[in-house]
Amino acid sequence: MTAKAVAAHFGMSLKLLGGVLWGLRSAGIVDSRPGWHGGFRLAASPETISLQAVIAAASGGETPLPLASGGPQEDDTSTGESVDGAAALVAGFWWALDLRVRETLTSFTVADLAAARLLQ
Repeated sequence: MTAKAVAAHFGMSLKLLGGVLWGLRSAGIVDSRPGWHGGFRLAASPETISLQAVIAAASGGETPLPLASGGPQEDDTSTGESVDGAAALVAGFWWALDLRVRETLTSFTVADLAAARLLQ
């Protein structure tokens, strides 16, 4: 597809899309071909491209999404104070949820996303 067609489909500017496509291209997720019949295509099989990689590349970095702070701990290392039980429980919940989201995005591929869209 051309960048112009993608931008029109999603209602976004070509400049914004260009930044996203540059990140995807730099990460090796898409290939680009200039010219009259040029455009963008996946650089690898959709079964091998995780959504985690797409999100990281589209947001400007090739690093994995950061894990939320607040994992299981008893002390706040920044202050040396004991963490209140309710605060620790809430922090642990968000940490576990973030970990689960990361695992899902790593195992869910572009092919899975396309298959799910076809079922709708």
